[in-house]
Amino acid sequence: MIERLSRVSHRPEPKEEPKPAPFKATPVPLAVSDTTRWREMQLRDAGRAEKIGIDAQRLQQMASLPPRMAAYANEEQGKRREALQKIKAVAEKDATFTPAITDDVPDFKKKQRQFAAMLEHRKQAARMQIDARKKEVKPFAFRTDARMGQDGGNRPSIPSRNTLNEVKLDQRRDELFLPEQRWPYLSTRAEVKPRKAPDFAGLHAALPHQETTNSAELRRAAVEEELLKQQQKEAKEARDEEKRQAVMKANTERIASRIGAASKRMESLRASQSLEEKKKEWRQKERDDRMAAKRRKEALKAKMEAKPLMCESKTTERERAREEAVEKFEKTLVAQGLGDVLGIGLE
Repeated sequence: MIERLSRVSHRPEPKEEPKPAPFKATPVPLAVSDTTRWREMQLRDAGRAEKIGIDAQRLQQMASLPPRMAAYANEEQGKRREALQKIKAVAEKDATFTPAITDDVPDFKKKQRQFAAMLEHRKQAARMQIDARKKEVKPFAFRTDARMGQDGGNRPSIPSRNTLNEVKLDQRRDELFLPEQRWPYLSTRAEVKPRKAPDFAGLHAALPHQETTNSAELRRAAVEEELLKQQQKEAKEARDEEKRQAVMKANTERIASRIGAASKRMESLRASQSLEEKKKEWRQKERDDRMAAKRRKEALKAKMEAKPLMCESKTTERERAREEAVEKFEKTLVAQGLGDVLGIGLE
């Protein structure tokens, strides 16, 4: 116990933690705190803005029109502005309406109460109509009830075979004698048999004719008379045209006979003769062309045979050039007095 107390009493005291260093801000740089640098920046910005303005004025002056054209453009703008003002004045000429302005403020609360009362009245009327309809409601009568058995059960009644046969016969009878089979209710539900066309002329003659008036008869007579005159005029013109054509035909035949014009047979004979002559001319021309081509071919062949071969012509030209050169050389030697030495010109 004593040892434990002694150990407790001799425990080491806790160490004190070191205090943090006080905060100390970094001093402001001289370049920031110095006003001289700030003034230089302001002066530089002001000079830049001034340069931009000067450049803008210079560009505007370069892009502006010449004085005469600028004056014309200003004049046109003024004219356009005056025209727009005139158009606006004409458009607003009839706009003389001035709304009536009242100083009295309406009673909105009263209007709201009236509107709410009207809505309530409509709701009441709608409720009364719904109640009246509810009183008149009747149960539905379904057709399926009639199709069920007589006892009212869930089992339907099955018709007998005789009933089905009667229904089929009734359907067939309806298909044969329905009014849709007659005009204008024609249908394709059943076979349509061909019918004889009615005698419209007889039916029209059998109908009672309605009596006409004197004015209608006179109009009809006038129309018939006009038609008759038109037909007579057309017939007369046709007869006159036929006579004219006959006279012209007779004159043509008489003139043809006098000047010796041939008939159709003579014309055909003359045409065949002219065709034969043309054929002879074409054959002669073809023969002459063939002979001329043959002569040209023979002349070309003789010319080619008389002309030496290309190799021979080149050799002959080379020898002739050599002889001419030798002769020229000898003449030069003789002119220089050396012919007797070389034995040239002694023959």
